[in-house]
Amino acid sequence: STLAIALACLQATLAESFELKDGDRVVFVGNTLIERAGLYGHVETALLTRWPDRNLQFRNLGWSGDNVRGQSRDYFFRTGEGYRRLMQKMGELKPTVLFIADGKNETFDGPEDLERFKKELTKLLDDLTKSTGARMVLVSPLKQGEWLAPAKVAENNANLALYSNAIAAEAQKRGHAFVDLFSDEKL
Repeated sequence: STLAIALACLQATLAESFELKDGDRVVFVGNTLIERAGLYGHVETALLTRWPDRNLQFRNLGWSGDNVRGQSRDYFFRTGEGYRRLMQKMGELKPTVLFIADGKNETFDGPEDLERFKKELTKLLDDLTKSTGARMVLVSPLKQGEWLAPAKVAENNANLALYSNAIAAEAQKRGHAFVDLFSDEKL
């Protein structure tokens, strides 16, 4: 399944460039990929299996349809309130590690909004760094499969590649770990 392969990619990446430490408080932030991962505990299990001797805590703050602006989180609130509440929650949880999977929903805005996304991603990461000081792992969006909107697969994957590359570049610039779920050919 795609989730199993994504977990394998996650474990391989983290084995090379990242380590969870005893006592880490891990928080997952992002869109539907993160929210749905919280339903089953597969990611947490993979991380606990990778570091079985570590006392780790996990919280999932994923929100379906969310973006770097916290726009979906605004559903029940005023515009901008979702983002503010996310930052407030970070202050309460005091994570030491953040997994951030945003960018998928922004790709639907196409290449013309890529620069806007980069600025907003920078703001999100700056705000998270300031409020938490946590180590971060940035996670790319998944590649679109042939089964979903087949007429638009090439266009959608071209946009996904642009945004995934932007996320990778930001991770590299900041020295954060990066999990590339987009480029893995097994997905």
